[in-house]
Amino acid sequence: MVESAPKILLYWHTLRHLKPVQWRYRLKNAVQSQYHRWFPVRVRRELLRRIPQRIVLRVGGKRVAWFEKTHDGAHGMFWADDILKGCFTFLNRSKQFDGPVRWVNPEFSYLWDFNLHYFEYLESLASREDSLSKGVIRSLLDGWIDSNPCPVQPAWHPYPISLRTINWVKLCVNRPEFADEKVLRSLYSQFLFLERNIEGHLQVNHLLENGRALVFGGLFFEGQDARRWFDRGLRLLKQEVREEYLPNGGHFELSPMYHCILLEALFDTYAYLTSMGHDVRWLFGPLRKMCEWLENIRCPDGTFPLFNDAAIGISAAPDEILSNAERLLSFGRKTQLDATRDCDKFFVFDAKPFFCAVDGAPIGPSYNPGHAHSDNFTYELFLRGERLVVDAGTFSYDVNPERIASRSTTEHNTVVINGLEQSEAWGGFRMARRSNPTLSRAGRYGRYLAFQGKYANRVDPGQGITHERIIILKPSRWMLVWDTIEARGAIEAESLCRFAPEWTMQPVTGSYSLQRSGKETVRLYPIQVTGSSIRESRYAPEFGKSLPVQQLSLLATGEKHVETGYLFTVEAIAFGAELHVERKADDIYIYLNGAKERVNMRELEP
Repeated sequence: MVESAPKILLYWHTLRHLKPVQWRYRLKNAVQSQYHRWFPVRVRRELLRRIPQRIVLRVGGKRVAWFEKTHDGAHGMFWADDILKGCFTFLNRSKQFDGPVRWVNPEFSYLWDFNLHYFEYLESLASREDSLSKGVIRSLLDGWIDSNPCPVQPAWHPYPISLRTINWVKLCVNRPEFADEKVLRSLYSQFLFLERNIEGHLQVNHLLENGRALVFGGLFFEGQDARRWFDRGLRLLKQEVREEYLPNGGHFELSPMYHCILLEALFDTYAYLTSMGHDVRWLFGPLRKMCEWLENIRCPDGTFPLFNDAAIGISAAPDEILSNAERLLSFGRKTQLDATRDCDKFFVFDAKPFFCAVDGAPIGPSYNPGHAHSDNFTYELFLRGERLVVDAGTFSYDVNPERIASRSTTEHNTVVINGLEQSEAWGGFRMARRSNPTLSRAGRYGRYLAFQGKYANRVDPGQGITHERIIILKPSRWMLVWDTIEARGAIEAESLCRFAPEWTMQPVTGSYSLQRSGKETVRLYPIQVTGSSIRESRYAPEFGKSLPVQQLSLLATGEKHVETGYLFTVEAIAFGAELHVERKADDIYIYLNGAKERVNMRELEP
């Protein structure tokens, strides 16, 4: 991570990408938040006046088959047995409440409190079907209502409102014994508040969740308010599904974790709309494409690549999502996937013993890249089904040095050139100047699988820096990472590679031996470098979980043009044998163990 530009420039290069509608919402929300702050009693009184004396529910007539998700306490998240004892765990942080739940916990992050307010744990508790669980549910619902008058925060933040109201509706639809007058009046008031506090300033997944919540409110209640919620929610939902999903089915915030989170959300929406007799054809096709995308990017260990803001355990696992897709959509998984797969510019090479996912995608979406990282052409690599090369992951959303560092170029498996960030990630969720790829493609050349990506650095355009990365995989043998850097003057390139915590690295005469359980299984050979070193680093596969790992730093210097890289091989190169890479226009020549191998990048077949 390098020193950032002056704050005023960071703001300019961030704010100039906003949509006009975001500016309108920002102005509206600024005024509204001050009103809420200074006149909370009046806000509460006005809200209560809008609740009808008699609340009528819409009759659905049958139980809804919601998305089925496992909550077993894994990956630092909650478990029903613990909640029954007053212990709540989110993001690998636990708190024991010996009395009533405290809904604001300053010793933890705001995201921890958000999770507490989501009430996602309701279904896990209700599924136990015993008197203790039912009593705890009633206590949690009543406790929240009594302790969180409108507009206290974070309870009445639009995002927790959206997820909480959906979870309360899901509970009451299938278990109407919890839908007493107190719960219904609170739920009704939350929908009334939400419709006037939509997160239009943020857009993206927040707006989709706002719209989804209004649809749930419109389906659950009867009356003029409910019809208005449903109409507006459905418009927002259809608009965001069109806007947020890319041609091959990926979510446009380019986080595999958020892709999974929103798939869960949309499956519940699909199930509820279907049970109430609404047309769901507009959602059926996109859901199938989202599932195909997930099937294509799923990693050998059943997880997903940790590109951009991503962590394991927040969403359901890919296999669990695809099982739900089979139940709800009759989605059939493929028996054989292509060796090269394009997941909206996340490219996958799947050729044993290697599995490699490459991030060739742009920063996106331009008007709110809050979950994007400065990570052009980073990759994750699996060997024989086990993670070998890993991205840094996401430890926290708190705005602190660790969060800022996690989005920087130095935390990814790519190249830092002349100490510059590829793109200016700053604050917790902001992005100023962006260096989007001008070329990003992958394909097959004979028996070889190859990726090619290129970008020009926009953080300091005066240096004229361009970086082209080529990754070539020869199934069952080796994988080459080759970088070509050009600039107007001197070049100092640092190529970084972070290894999973199960692996250790030892220098061995011109190479590095990578060992797992004390046994060497792969060798890494630096090529055309001026220096190399092993440093201690961190890896956060889950929120709140940071593990020590090793990171390899390879240095290459030159004037105006530098070519450098490294090669992974499952077979050690014979002592004294030639290892050399040469590029001539679109041809890449690899000289290895006395053989000459050629890959023409222009002739790649998709």
